[in-house]
Formats: sequence, structure tokens, C-alpha cells
Amino acid sequence: MSEYMFGVGVGRVSRFRGRRADAIARKHGASYAGNPMIPGTGYQYWFTCPNHGHPFNEQTEHAVMNELREAGLFPLSQERR
Repeated sequence: MSEYMFGVGVGRVSRFRGRRADAIARKHGASYAGNPMIPGTGYQYWFTCPNHGHPFNEQTEHAVMNELREAGLFPLSQERR
């Protein structure tokens, strides 16, 4: 099964914020993909969930993103761009 990717952002994310974000995402059946360094792009982060199509993907995305915003965790990176 493929994955649905959402909440993409750039910048370095602290381990503390990453763990909190992953815990929130997992409550909704999603996960935080980490904060890899992408050559030519820099640090990136994103979330994934199983791709069940519309409207399930969007419902999961909205639930995760709303809870992250309520917790003051989105955007995850604290870097100014």
C-alpha cells in the first residue's frame, strides 16, 4: 500500500518537538517521517499515513495538523526563513 504525505516543511526540528509531533500523529494513525538533510534542499520534515484515498487521507491530515497547531508545534521548525 502506498502512503499519503502531508505537512511538509523545511528547517531543522529538535528531537523534543519531533517526538511530540510523532506522538500526536500516531494517535491519528499517521507518523512523523523525521528530519533528514536533503542534498540541495536542506533539512525537511513531513508526515505520512496509509493512503486510503479521499476523504480518509484529508481527514487524517486535518486531525493531525489541527492538533499540532493547538499544541503550538506547527510549523515544526523554529528556524526563520
